[in-house]
Amino acid sequence: MKAIFICSPSRAYGEINTIVPLARGILSAGGEVWILASPLAAAIARQHFPTRVHELTPDLERNQNILRLMVKKFRPDLIALAELYEILRPNRKADCPLISRRFLRWIAGVDCTLVFLDFIAHVPMLRSVAECPVCAGQFGRHVLNSFLRRLWVVLPCPLNEPGLVGQRCGIPYRSHELPLQIDENAILETRSRFLGKGHERDRFLILRTGSTWQTQLAEQRGHCLYEHLGDILAEYLCGLPKPITVISISSRHKLQCSTGDLQIINITNLPPHEFDQLALSSDLVVTDNEIGYTMARTLGRVPGMVLVNSLRASDVLRRERSGSRLREIVSIMERKRPNCIYPHKIFPIPADEDEFADSNAGTEGACRVSHHEPRTIRLGRLVSSAFIRTELYGGQDTRRAFEAILCDPEQQARLKRMDEGFIDRLNRIDDGVSVLQRLVTRDSIRDHTVL
Repeated sequence: MKAIFICSPSRAYGEINTIVPLARGILSAGGEVWILASPLAAAIARQHFPTRVHELTPDLERNQNILRLMVKKFRPDLIALAELYEILRPNRKADCPLISRRFLRWIAGVDCTLVFLDFIAHVPMLRSVAECPVCAGQFGRHVLNSFLRRLWVVLPCPLNEPGLVGQRCGIPYRSHELPLQIDENAILETRSRFLGKGHERDRFLILRTGSTWQTQLAEQRGHCLYEHLGDILAEYLCGLPKPITVISISSRHKLQCSTGDLQIINITNLPPHEFDQLALSSDLVVTDNEIGYTMARTLGRVPGMVLVNSLRASDVLRRERSGSRLREIVSIMERKRPNCIYPHKIFPIPADEDEFADSNAGTEGACRVSHHEPRTIRLGRLVSSAFIRTELYGGQDTRRAFEAILCDPEQQARLKRMDEGFIDRLNRIDDGVSVLQRLVTRDSIRDHTVL
């Protein structure tokens, strides 16, 4: 099999981190692989395939010419695209543009299998675009529909549920084996490094992750959450049965805390092996990105918690009593940047309030998100593995959620059972190379194209 992977995200690493092992597998099976990627993704890909990476540019025509030359030279059996935001959001200016009406007309004449790596359940939205005369008209409705009818869908797991999901389009494949393996001595060594020798089990170790692109976008929009996140976490973590050390990884910001009861250690981005070792040595991984790549890596080893927000500042101020530290923090944030408290599942991208419809509704003034029930739906549409979703500004309810996941054996056992079931289903499905080979030979069980 000869394959070209196109990876154009210019801010996030999840797509290229999934493509790399898939490309490695094709090479190991005797195939050939080339990657056309954004500068950020290309830098990662070159570490693994120094001579097989071509780089996208900000120029649409140049990018199309590069791909055209690659296809002419390499004659691939398969072209796989990691995202289709230019179709999903045609009015947004892409950093590395590629898809246009001209592109769709050209690729209609390319004799190879076309594949979409659907990370976060975009097929229903692609179908909506195809049905919308205005949206589809920008590409030419006939040529767009012809492209989508050819486009096979594969679902990287573990971000996607590996088992059967009713009415879902796409073939799930196993992107890596789980649970990740780590030696007990490596865990003790890592915990000793951050907690001190002889204190490896005296403290809870929490890994807090955030993507660089999230920080950059927050800075561009003038949001100040990360200036106060350390103090918000202190409200939830101080006073638990054991003291807490939070490791915050970011190359763009540092968390600060005004109380000495919570220890925060800020470190910059780590090499993948060191990052995995730290994550697997922690007691809990916390993120503000509901589809964060880290939670897919720690499945079966370390529980994951996502801090989301379904509230407005007025909701928080109405609920929190006078003198509340959380009330004070929210008031300070709102004075700095009015309306900076708004619904989000991936900070700082705003979410529609109806995206939280699957959460348990409470009484007036209560939090809308259930803090203890494990979730298996991300972004309101993606069926995935179990995690705890809790309110960023949830007050005592969020404190109880942290306490349950860190201290309650029943909650921990419940999550572990859910993880074990998920991993069992994951290890029963085919790997990515096997699935792609089936598509190249048209040997699929049933139709899994977008249209």
